[in-house]
Amino acid sequence: MALSVIDTKELTSLQLTLDWLNDENNSGTDLPLVGSMIKAEFYVREPRITVITRIKDNLETPHVMAELKVGYYNFLFILPYSNKDKVKYCTESQLANLFKVFPQFSPDVGWGYKSYVNNTMKKLSFQLI
Repeated sequence: MALSVIDTKELTSLQLTLDWLNDENNSGTDLPLVGSMIKAEFYVREPRITVITRIKDNLETPHVMAELKVGYYNFLFILPYSNKDKVKYCTESQLANLFKVFPQFSPDVGWGYKSYVNNTMKKLSFQLI
């Protein structure tokens, strides 16, 4: 979804991402963790996606990440395999700098992060508080 709305000038840095998506036999390795959060106050009637692109390469944040909102569900995902990223963001410690720049995505405010390293079907489970 993020690739369908991103500025096309960013696609040259995401060629490995496109190759991975187009290869059904490539389940991916070292994929970034995916964040999720459920909060009633963030309810949206229609799905929304926000794509955040790093414009300064000296920052230690992901090149491209997106927040997807569907109903009460919020998801944060980092596009993998960008040649502008120095870090793979596949562990919570690798996300630490992200939370310094974007504290609204921190586990401290309710976000949980999981790994989806392969393309096998998984059941998402959420605990309502």
